[in-house]
Amino acid sequence: MKKCAVLSVGQEILFGHTLDTNASFFCNEMRLLGIEVAEMRTVNDEFVDIVKAITELAEVADFILVSGGLGPTPDDLTRQAIAEAAGVELVLKPELLEQIEKYFATINRKMGESNKVQAMLPETATALPNNCGTAPGVRCAVGSAVVFAMPGVPSEMKVMFAESVKPELLAESGNVEYYLKRIHLSGMGESYVGDYLKELQKAYPDLEIGTTVDHYIVTVRVSGVDTAKAEEAAALVREAFKDFVFGEDGVTLEEAIVGYLQSKGMTLALAESCTGGIIASKIVGVSGASKVLLEGIVSYSNESKIRTLGVDPEIIAEYGAVSARCAKAMAEGARSKAGADYALSVTGIAGPDGGTEQKPVGTVFFAVAAPDKTYVFKHVFPQSARNILRIFASHYTMNIMRQIVSGIECYREETPLE
Repeated sequence: MKKCAVLSVGQEILFGHTLDTNASFFCNEMRLLGIEVAEMRTVNDEFVDIVKAITELAEVADFILVSGGLGPTPDDLTRQAIAEAAGVELVLKPELLEQIEKYFATINRKMGESNKVQAMLPETATALPNNCGTAPGVRCAVGSAVVFAMPGVPSEMKVMFAESVKPELLAESGNVEYYLKRIHLSGMGESYVGDYLKELQKAYPDLEIGTTVDHYIVTVRVSGVDTAKAEEAAALVREAFKDFVFGEDGVTLEEAIVGYLQSKGMTLALAESCTGGIIASKIVGVSGASKVLLEGIVSYSNESKIRTLGVDPEIIAEYGAVSARCAKAMAEGARSKAGADYALSVTGIAGPDGGTEQKPVGTVFFAVAAPDKTYVFKHVFPQSARNILRIFASHYTMNIMRQIVSGIECYREETPLE
């Protein structure tokens, strides 16, 4: 099996200012190509550190995937470090300079003098075309390893990787590409899913079957070289958890909701309190949301719930804003005022203050006002950071919404009105 190393360059990553999604992307792609990731590193924007990392990684890997440090600023030193590690000079490539000048002309901007450094390559290197930006990538041998350096901007890096790097790596791995299916579930506990997958793994020992969890969303991964067996196993997962599967691969929970409502010509209104517009933001992020979402209201204060949604003041006075009755009134008010087919409401205690013995921090009530009835639910989430709890509540609530609008039996017991 060929080996690869992943090198991320950038002070912003080490400082925690930027999440390194490029490294996880590379690792996932290598897995699908059957290439082992031998090591991952992150280094500062220091010439000596980058040279040292490339030199050392070249001793343990056949390929080195580098992201970052190809820009025009003084701290972009990746191309210079590759030249040093390869023992060659950094030289100006007139054809690259011409391409960069043309790129700036197409966006009606004058090229800065500093951009000329992006037309320089190690003497023995070849350029990787960048069809999304100014910085060409670099392909250069360092010892017995091949270094592929790509921009740190994920959108540029992914296109360059797909067009110029992946084909070579695929050929090196014997043109065998792994099958990978990600099946997303919500409303089902990870431990329950894990128990089922243990048995499934026994039936398919040549496959890799596992899970990841993200804010109440469980993703089942099925991968392997044998595509037929992998598809067979994936089909079994779908059938076992059919009422909990909302999408596959890149599909999100909000996309599933918008897609279903749009297919039925139905509309939605939202009334959010503790989630503060998170659900509305997620829905609006989906193409086609304008045909579905009529209105989203953040009724954070009691006064707003009364004035905007028509919640009876006596409900809040007697039962509180965080209550089943208030959630029901919010959903029904939003549906009525917007003239929507469905309305979703959520009200809760995000903390860190405001909890009581009867209603601790993490208590959330939510309701779905449908054409036939209003469904009301309660859930007490584990105490977490305020914003994490709000995301938990958003996903949890949207999943129940998905089940109701899709006509799937809701597996959560409705809470009685106090």
